[in-house]
Amino acid sequence: MNQPFTMPWSLKGKKVLIVDDYAEMRSLVHDMLKGFVPDRVVTANSGEQAIERMEQERFDLVLCDYNLGPGKDGQQVLEEARGRALLPGHAVFVMITAENTSEMVMGAIEHLPDDYIAKPFNRTLLASRVRRLMNVREGLGRIHELLERERPEQALKVCEAQLREGSGNRSELVKLKGRILMRLGRYQEAVDYHRALLREREFPWASLALGEALFNLRDYAAAQEVFTALIRDNPANVLAHDWLARTLERLGRTEEAIRVVQEALERSPRSLQRQRLLARLACAEGDHELAESAWRGALKVGTHSWYRRPDDFGGLARTLVRRGDPDSAAEVIGRMERAFSPG
Repeated sequence: MNQPFTMPWSLKGKKVLIVDDYAEMRSLVHDMLKGFVPDRVVTANSGEQAIERMEQERFDLVLCDYNLGPGKDGQQVLEEARGRALLPGHAVFVMITAENTSEMVMGAIEHLPDDYIAKPFNRTLLASRVRRLMNVREGLGRIHELLERERPEQALKVCEAQLREGSGNRSELVKLKGRILMRLGRYQEAVDYHRALLREREFPWASLALGEALFNLRDYAAAQEVFTALIRDNPANVLAHDWLARTLERLGRTEEAIRVVQEALERSPRSLQRQRLLARLACAEGDHELAESAWRGALKVGTHSWYRRPDDFGGLARTLVRRGDPDSAAEVIGRMERAFSPG
């Protein structure tokens, strides 16, 4: 009996971007992909060049090394690509790295790539990971397209229809529905939705989303309970720390909020947003020494980040003035002007 013919998986019709500062690695990955016949493969030798490539054309798959030498690292490339919507919603971003330290991985929690692949790897491993990721994303393609076009109400209807139909991407659809409800500002619906999910099974991501929805409803006591429970179950959950700190701040418990952020920074010091949060809380508490340290941390972490802002320099300058060091404050303002000058 003849077996049905099955087309082998391929990247036909897809455009791929390979980002690595070593020419040998770019060539190796390129060679691995040849057998999957992508329509186009483009390479970049730095984070800055990767952004330029994504400004010029839309890619379906990005394979990006984490450590790219001087300039932007892979995480900062991902931040900017997603922050500026340089990647289409269906695109897959895979981080390739030889670094497996918790600082690197946890520093990326706010902007997770679709997957990590550790060096060394072979063609089979690369293909299996990419195939799985792209199949999932393509199954959600219509929803992502509507979200890109700022039509979240329609995206929600399509998401719910696919859930009713029993799509093979159920776990991704369930998460996506919750994110769309939050995007629409339908926070009470989001609370009810995630509580129903949690009655079926304890999903940490659903608990985090529940806490965020409660926070947006200004039910800070309930949000605190959710975030505290998440941290108790997993002390490494730095996002729960961030939300708990914000919640405690709203409750007027700034000192406790500072301690919570400091715990998170011990685990994940490479977060610009977290350094800013600590600086702001320290200023509110009048702890100028801690505020100076946090602002300096924000400037260091944000050196090549798209999220760097003049306010980071301004915050440090104001803190230095309060500490009686106007000369250092003037030097910081000079750095800010150089960093953000049009030339």
